[in-house]
Amino acid sequence: MISIHSHKRYYRWRSIISVVLLWILPVIACRTSSPPSKSIQQISEMDLVGIWESHYSSWKGVELLVIKDDGTYQQIYEDSKGYLYISEIEKWHLEPQNSGRLFLRFVKGRYFPEGPNWASLLGTDPLHPNLLYSYFDPKDNSAIVMDNELLLEVDLSKYSEITLMQFPSDIDAGSERFTLFKP
Repeated sequence: MISIHSHKRYYRWRSIISVVLLWILPVIACRTSSPPSKSIQQISEMDLVGIWESHYSSWKGVELLVIKDDGTYQQIYEDSKGYLYISEIEKWHLEPQNSGRLFLRFVKGRYFPEGPNWASLLGTDPLHPNLLYSYFDPKDNSAIVMDNELLLEVDLSKYSEITLMQFPSDIDAGSERFTLFKP
């Protein structure tokens, strides 16, 4: 039996998705149905425009990043406990790295893989609030700092599908990924 709470959550998500789709559909409609294979260096900002989705099993949460072609985005997160976060419309940009990697920076973005309490810290260390937390970059075994921002790595799957990789919170944690939402 489905509870009233589940129906409310379903209808709330349905309305959120409807509004987001109306906001982004004109841009998605202009895309070709299957982009040609690309290398990381060939990915442009237009390749990232759309609705990106990530599911977090540890917090039973779903996060959406709505990336627009005007350099703005909106972040939406909801978990099974009813926590809902909808950001203001903020800026995003690509950052090519000297190593050939490609990072995507979201101004005032939040890091949700560790849950909503962690996300509300805006990059500060949970144990040392006067310090920034160091996330782990598994590709070069180094630290990544996110000061009131979200930093993702643009990655290609073995099938040339673009994914957006979250940097893990520590060396033992796995990397969560965003994939392009396909309605």
